[in-house]
Amino acid sequence: MTGAQAAGRGDVRKSWSKPRFVDYYLAQIPFSVAAQHCGGHKFISLDGTRPIEFLLYLYFSKTEVDLKNFALRDLGILRTNQETSFNARFTDGDEAVASFYYSQILDRLDVKSEAVCRQAAIDVLGGPACGTDYAADIRSRAAHQTGLYFEKSDESALARQLYRAGSSPDCNERLVRLLYSEGERVEAEELLQRMIDDPASDREHLFATDFYARKFGGRRTGLYTELLLRDAPVFAEVAESFMEFMGDGVFVAHNVNFDYGFIAYEYERLERRFRFPKLCTCAGMRRRYPGHKSYGLGKLCEVYGIELDNHHLALCDARASVHLLNLINRKRHEEVAQGAEAA
Repeated sequence: MTGAQAAGRGDVRKSWSKPRFVDYYLAQIPFSVAAQHCGGHKFISLDGTRPIEFLLYLYFSKTEVDLKNFALRDLGILRTNQETSFNARFTDGDEAVASFYYSQILDRLDVKSEAVCRQAAIDVLGGPACGTDYAADIRSRAAHQTGLYFEKSDESALARQLYRAGSSPDCNERLVRLLYSEGERVEAEELLQRMIDDPASDREHLFATDFYARKFGGRRTGLYTELLLRDAPVFAEVAESFMEFMGDGVFVAHNVNFDYGFIAYEYERLERRFRFPKLCTCAGMRRRYPGHKSYGLGKLCEVYGIELDNHHLALCDARASVHLLNLINRKRHEEVAQGAEAA
């Protein structure tokens, strides 16, 4: 009441509920007046917290404004196991700044209001450049979510801008569908051809080849694909021999869930069970060899001098993944030996 009177407000009532009182104060009473007359000296008002949030992001890779959502091991209260890596989470300062910037946009997009999405569109289109795959992936996710909002709101021009800014497989897929639905078949076909010839992932290649075949009246395959598949057996003909090949082994692949999912689905169609332990060379390389800007199979092969002449062909990719597995095992054995010596 004292603060309201000091602000010249005479319409405040002691009978008001606390929520109504708070809403009234926030709307009508200047902060300086409230702080002076309502015991403001007993509280700490947080303002300009962005530097603190950035430091938390550098340490935890999470956009949090306080510590309540961090695990006790994150905070150093509980001991971690001996294999915990304390390498830098970001390649350089530019990657950290860009990742933080676009992560904050993603956080705000939890509220799908028009005002939030319009500001997100401005921020995505005017944000910092992404020099690494990690930062670019976060930007693409923000662009994709914002683009979906404006596509559903019939603002296709803005949605297209956002999808082009993202450049991820999800953004490319939405852009192809949007271009095709609006009658811009030439641009849609050109984009599909780029996705087929130089796909960012197997999933993108699968979408592009399928969409091209259904919408443009024929098949469009990458290098050698037509010849390789012409005389290939159907899966049912090799299912038994592949199961024998697996034996009691481990299913290893780069981004393993993608390949494993396809094969498990084919066995399910045959009413057979396919369950094996999995090992992902992408995840293994991230853990054992941190600091690379990209952990795509092609980029890792360039860095470590692994032959990859026909990327995205199954046998070539499998052989390259074997080399990565050897690198992972070599580093793992070195760490075990070092731990034994230290003990």
